[in-house]
Amino acid sequence: MKKEKYNLRLFHHLIRIRRYLLFSFNYIFLERLHGLDFTLRSRKLLRQTDGELHGYSITPSGHLQEIFTFYRSMKPSGGSLLDIGCGKGFVLWKASSYSFDRICGIDIDDRLIAIAERNIRRLGLTHTQVLCEDARLYAFYEDFDCFFFSNPFDMEVFREVIDQIVLSLKTNPRRITIIYYHPTCSSYLEGLGIFHKVRVLYDEIRDYQTFIYMGEIL
Repeated sequence: MKKEKYNLRLFHHLIRIRRYLLFSFNYIFLERLHGLDFTLRSRKLLRQTDGELHGYSITPSGHLQEIFTFYRSMKPSGGSLLDIGCGKGFVLWKASSYSFDRICGIDIDDRLIAIAERNIRRLGLTHTQVLCEDARLYAFYEDFDCFFFSNPFDMEVFREVIDQIVLSLKTNPRRITIIYYHPTCSSYLEGLGIFHKVRVLYDEIRDYQTFIYMGEIL
């Protein structure tokens, strides 16, 4: 038993070292040299809201590639993506290679939105925008059919946002996809009886899962 616990601690320690080295390389050699800023975390919202909002951290590039490749296996082209709690816009950048008709990100932190706007300009992304919005009050969920969450909220806020998305299904009936990275509040989503989990993916870099759901109101 002690040996198993030691091996588990060693495994997680090695994951953290690998993650640190990878993120450091990305920030120094792939971002700063090109005037970009994606990798550095932001815990401002986490501190200011006592954990209600989780702040920003990057989702590994290779895992995003796996996510969007699977999404395209279900829907070969088109679609409109909304990243809820988009932070610095890394998901938007990676999604831009997957033929979405429209890509948008919203975040309540105006400082992160300003960074995301600079990143988008630097990269010359088209059909991509970011907006400083409170996801609980956002009024245009009905314009999108794919929603990305990178664990941005606690359960209470997550429920409010999902309820808004469900309401949008009534005003604009359609089939939607929800991509939920590090899905800490997935029990609420699954308890609604509307969304069906179609795929579970594993991020080896950060030791998290991604749940992908599809749903509609018939």
